[in-house]
Amino acid sequence: EAAAPLLTQILEGWTPREDSDRDAKLMTNQVLLDASDGVYATMTQAPQAKHDKCAILLPTAETVGQIQQLDTQQVGPTRDLILVNGQWKRRADFGGIFGGRRGQDNSRYIETTFAPTFSLTNLIVEGEIIRILRTYPGPWRVFCRTEEEGVVDWVQVGQQEFVDTKPENWERESINQRDGGILFNYGIPSYQDVMEMLEASPTYQPKNPAERAMAAFNFIKDTL
Repeated sequence: EAAAPLLTQILEGWTPREDSDRDAKLMTNQVLLDASDGVYATMTQAPQAKHDKCAILLPTAETVGQIQQLDTQQVGPTRDLILVNGQWKRRADFGGIFGGRRGQDNSRYIETTFAPTFSLTNLIVEGEIIRILRTYPGPWRVFCRTEEEGVVDWVQVGQQEFVDTKPENWERESINQRDGGILFNYGIPSYQDVMEMLEASPTYQPKNPAERAMAAFNFIKDTL
């Protein structure tokens, strides 16, 4: 509920306006999808129906059936349906072998219907605090945190092309050989990829064990 006003503001800012309806107020309503997890669909109704949008904050695997209903019955193929911070990463999140056919169908629906248009991932690699950013329609970009005299900056150390089609050998990748495998990740750089980018950067200086430990402590503290 705390994030709902921000989500509504983003949807309103994203809605195109014609000169004739630039000052018109958008109609906004919420639909409860899952009371136990507090999952809502936020819908904005624009002056022109083709600009209507729907966003779902923190959707869970249990709400995929309702998302499909919204997709086919209300949103349709030409309007935007946005999932914000989906609570899944592995196929097992949809029930694994106990999810049966439905779990497989739900994970396949998410993989084949949606793609990351904005993604920001934080991680720590060799003691360096890293952010991996993707904004549509660009590539994955990798940034390293720097700090000098108290001034924090983010320096790009590399990038990797966005992969919009699952490779034929995806199922045979090592990351997919346990727990049912992960959902297709669209080519996001791996830990090893980021490490190689760091090592290739002319300004990179490896941290000693004490510096790595301190960086890990600060990273965990900042994410709490």
